[in-house]
Amino acid sequence: LDKIFTETIRLITAPDFRYSRYTSLLYLRAGITQPEQLSQINMGKFMKILLVKRLESSFHAFKKTLGRFIGSYDAFIREYDKGRVFVSKKHINKIFEFLEDNDEDAIQLLIDEDKAEEYKSGDFEKNFRDALENDLKILKQVNDMWAEIDYDPKIDKFLKLLGNDKTLKENKLIVFTESKETADYLV
Repeated sequence: LDKIFTETIRLITAPDFRYSRYTSLLYLRAGITQPEQLSQINMGKFMKILLVKRLESSFHAFKKTLGRFIGSYDAFIREYDKGRVFVSKKHINKIFEFLEDNDEDAIQLLIDEDKAEEYKSGDFEKNFRDALENDLKILKQVNDMWAEIDYDPKIDKFLKLLGNDKTLKENKLIVFTESKETADYLV
């Protein structure tokens, strides 16, 4: 498990994983303004942080998020191959607000709802498709590594503490978590 965890962190933070699905304007042939470029770079960083935070929150939340990322990349590539690319400029500020509020579910909802602008695939550099495929390959590699993991030492430790610690057993408890999915999992 330690090896899988460490390898996952290495893969999702490696320079060759570009989060290209979320930074598509960086590949636009016509180019973009410097503020747009900075916004796209930041979005890639935020999506990386989201994935790492989910991994740290719980394996359950991470696997769910990983599945959504893979689904999103698959759908994006399918549309790209049909000649269409959707990009969200309109909601980028809303996404940053959600990030500040740690409302990652709302971010994913905006991404999944394709509230976006439409471009033609030909409007993008040829290496964009390769970057998308490379990211998807890494996501699937990580997903394969986690496929057989059906235990979580953090939850085992938590349950042991709840069962053995007199103070925790006799009093009400408030649990804080990074992810709603982790909270649902704990319930």
